[in-house]
Order: sequence, then structure tokens, then C-alpha cells
Amino acid sequence: MNTLKTVILVVTLFIIGCSPKKEPVDLLVTNAKIYTVNDAFEIVEAIAIKDGKIIATGKNKRNKRKI
Repeated sequence: MNTLKTVILVVTLFIIGCSPKKEPVDLLVTNAKIYTVNDAFEIVEAIAIKDGKIIATGKNKRNKRKI
């Protein structure tokens, strides 16, 4: 019985440790039309900025997770 509890504890801690952490941002712009200057010159909906640097661009849903 103790072995089962230990296994459950280890698996739970592993799952918690591997889950992506939310990275708070200074500015999050959503529902916008943002023209990027990357190789593909993509147009994205959202941009996340932290410490004066762009840390993420993409769809609104993806970047809202960073709040």
C-alpha cells in the first residue's frame, strides 16, 4: 500500500513539475492586426512584451495564457 502511495506521489509531482509555467508579461496586446518582420512576414493577432522585449506573438488564445 505504501508503494502505491509513493508511486502516485512521484507521478503527481512529475506532472506538476512538467506543466508549463505562466510567464507574467508587462504588456499584452490582443485583438489586433500586427505585422511581423520575420521570415514569413506573418500577420498575428496578439503580442506579449516583457522587460521591453517581445516574448511571444500569435493567436489571441495562445498569448492570453501568459497573463
